Amino acid sequence: MERTEIINYIFDALYAQPENESLDIACWGMEHLNINDEDPIYETIIEEFLMNEWAVDQGLGFLVLTPEGRDIINVFGSYTAFMETYMQPAPKIKPALSLKTISLVLNLLLALFIAMLLVTKNNDNKIIEDQKAQIEKQQATIDSLKQ
Repeated sequence: MERTEIINYIFDALYAQPENESLDIACWGMEHLNINDEDPIYETIIEEFLMNEWAVDQGLGFLVLTPEGRDIINVFGSYTAFMETYMQPAPKIKPALSLKTISLVLNLLLALFIAMLLVTKNNDNKIIEDQKAQIEKQQATIDSLKQ
């Protein structure tokens, strides 16, 4: 599909469908536009949209392809509201956890696990020593009773 065909398809969909469906169709069409042409597609679409009074009056959702290729759905009801929305910078996405952070957390968990094992081992040794001492006392008592 050529650029103009897709643009026409999007606006035909906006006229033909109820609001929610037209938004989905418009978004689908916008996502499938070729943005590698010399004229950035987002500018063309914005120009087309601003010339389409019906779409502006309806306050329909609109998918904007920014220069960075980010997809943003804007809902607006007037030229002014659209321009205010469009002129805002794209929202920043928080970066995912880095491998360094994940590695640090895993190392801390491993260190805690090893520390718990060492503590329980020391406790086990102490319990064993206490039980040995108790058995020796009992054995000594038994030996003294035999004599």
